[in-house]
Amino acid sequence: MLFRNLSLIMASLMIPFCGCASNDSNPEFTEPMPTERHVSQEEFASPESPPPDVPLKIIEPRGDLSLSHALELVLQHNPELKAISWDVRIAEAMRQQAGTLANPELEIEVEEFGGAGGRRRFEGSETGIQIGQPLDLAGKREKRTQLSTFKSKLAEWDYASKRRIVLSQVTALFVEVLAAQEQLSLIDKKGRLAERLLEVVEQRVQAGKDSSIEKVRGEVTFARVQIEKKQAERTLAAARQKLAATWASKSALFKSAVGEFDNVLEIPPFDDLTPLIVEHPDMARWEDELDSKDAALTLEKARRSEDTVLFGGARYFDDTDDVAFVMGVSVPLPLFNQNAGNILAARYELLQTGERKRAAEIELHVALSQAYHALSGAHAEVTALKGEVLPRARTGFDAVTRGYREGKFEYMTVLDAQRTLFETEGLYVDALTAYHRAKTEIERLIGQEINTIAVGETAR
Repeated sequence: MLFRNLSLIMASLMIPFCGCASNDSNPEFTEPMPTERHVSQEEFASPESPPPDVPLKIIEPRGDLSLSHALELVLQHNPELKAISWDVRIAEAMRQQAGTLANPELEIEVEEFGGAGGRRRFEGSETGIQIGQPLDLAGKREKRTQLSTFKSKLAEWDYASKRRIVLSQVTALFVEVLAAQEQLSLIDKKGRLAERLLEVVEQRVQAGKDSSIEKVRGEVTFARVQIEKKQAERTLAAARQKLAATWASKSALFKSAVGEFDNVLEIPPFDDLTPLIVEHPDMARWEDELDSKDAALTLEKARRSEDTVLFGGARYFDDTDDVAFVMGVSVPLPLFNQNAGNILAARYELLQTGERKRAAEIELHVALSQAYHALSGAHAEVTALKGEVLPRARTGFDAVTRGYREGKFEYMTVLDAQRTLFETEGLYVDALTAYHRAKTEIERLIGQEINTIAVGETAR
C-alpha cells in the first residue's frame, strides 16, 4: 500500500514539471560563426570547419604559388586558426548554458516506522514527498546570460585578431621566400659572371698578358660563389618549408612563389593611417570588454541575494490511509556573506579594464608609428638604390670589365667592381624585404592594403 501510494504521489507531483524542461537542455552540436560588429564580414568570418575527426584534405599546390593562394590555404588548414575558432563555439555553448534553469530537487522522507506497538513496520508511518525549485532572485539568470553574451563576443574578437596575425605572418613568410629566390637568382648571375671572367683570365694567362696568380684568384672567386649558392639554396628551402607549414603541410611542393617583389608604392601620409587602427580587433574589442566587466559587476551585486527554494509536496499517513499536501520556502539569511569581496573585485576589474584599454590604444599607435618609420626608411633606401646606386654600380662594372679585356685594368680591379655590384644588389633585395615586412605590419594594423590609400606607384 505504501509503495503504491508513493508512486501515485510522485507521478502527480512530476506532472507540473514535465513542461518546464527547456528544448535547449541538450542542444544539437552547432558551429556558430563569428558575427560582424566593428569590422567587415570578410575580416570577422571564420572558415567552415568540420568536426575535428573529419579533417579537410590539403590539396598541395605544385606549380607557381601566389600570395592569395597561400592565404586561402591558411584559412582552410592553419592549425592555430582552427584551434582558436573553437573558442567561439565554446563561448556560444557556455552562453546557452548560462540561460538554463536550475534543476528541481526531489526529496522523499519516511517517518514513524520500524518502532514498537502501533509504530512497528510501516503501520503508523508518515511518508512525505516534495519537489523544490530553486528560484533565481534579482534576475541572476538574465545577468548570467548577458555576461556570457559579452564573453562570446570577446571570443569573436580574439578570433578576428588571431586571423589578422596569422595572415600577416603568412604574408611575411611569403616575402621571405620571394627574397630568398631573388638572392639565389643574384648568386646564379654572379656565378655566371665569375665563370666568364675566369675564362677571360685563362686566355690572358695563356697569352702571357697576366700572371698565373690571376687565374688562381679567378678560381677561388668561382669556388666561393658555388659555396654561396649552396647556402642560398638551403635558405630558400627553409623559407619554403616555413611557409608550407602555415597550412599544416610537412613539405613544400610548390614550384616557386610568384609576386611583385620589386613593386614599391608611394607611402600615404601617417595622419591618413592613424584613424584606421580604431577598426583593429585589439582596439575595437574594448567596448565589449568594458561591457563584460560591467555585466560581471552587476551579476556579483545580484548574488548578494542568494537563491530561494520553493517546494511543495504531499504527506501520506499509513495508519489512516490519508494524504495531505505541504508547501514551504527556504530563504537563506545573508547575515555573514553579502558577496562584498566579489563585488569589490569586480569593480576593480572594471577600473583595471579602462586602464588596459588606454594602454592598448597607446601600444597600437606606437606599433603603427614604428612600422611607418621602418616603411619610410626602406622606401627611401629602395628608391635611392634603384634610381642612382645600382645603375652606377652596373655601369662601373661593365666599364671595368671592358677595360680589363683591353688590358687597361688589373684583374683585382674587376673583382672589386664585381663585389661592389653584387653587394649593392644584395642591399637592394634586403631593402625590398624590409619594405614589404613593414608594409605587411602596417596593413595588419589598419586592416586594409596600402594600395587602397597610396596615391601612386613608382616606376619599375
